[in-house]
Amino acid sequence: MAIDQATADYEREQENRTVTQDDWAEWSECETSPPTSQPLPPVCAQCVNWQPERPLHLADGTIFHRPGFCETRAAADLSQMSQDYAQRCRLFKPTVPF
Repeated sequence: MAIDQATADYEREQENRTVTQDDWAEWSECETSPPTSQPLPPVCAQCVNWQPERPLHLADGTIFHRPGFCETRAAADLSQMSQDYAQRCRLFKPTVPF
């Protein structure tokens, strides 16, 4: 019985997909999630007002690494606080990307 090339390619692709899906299923069964009995406290980097550290390319060709900071506190001319400040910050709004 002759099988045309398109049918053979399709069957081979289906076999490859089945193997890949089986591999993913095995990985997901092996993964264990960490215990989450207590929610982690918020940190400033999870806030919509937080600006992460990033490199700034200066006119003289050098790169300055700007540290992360709270743009709301900076706009209000308030001093920057440590990362654990978010637990007490009334300006904290969680970043929700969806």
